[in-house]
Amino acid sequence: MNCKTYSGEESNWRTAFGFLASTEGRTTRIVAGVILIGIGLTLLGGTWGHMLAVVGLVPLAAGAFDFCVFAPLARFPFQGPRPRDFVREQAARPKSI
Repeated sequence: MNCKTYSGEESNWRTAFGFLASTEGRTTRIVAGVILIGIGLTLLGGTWGHMLAVVGLVPLAAGAFDFCVFAPLARFPFQGPRPRDFVREQAARPKSI
């Protein structure tokens, strides 16, 4: 049997990306994007505020259009329901000791 074990650090990364792939992760990205845009446009203003608002568009778009820009770092699929399916499959696999 060929079971791959993950180091603690890699396992933590996979857990974090598993969260980002979930519905809750999508919602968190949308909320974070809206907050960054709001802070940029209302509290900071000027060039830095506009730059922060543009940065906030990334998590907002990622959550709204269901993709995760960091998923490939954990070898997860990039877009749509595939990351969630991948997380479920990984969770169902037997863990090696």
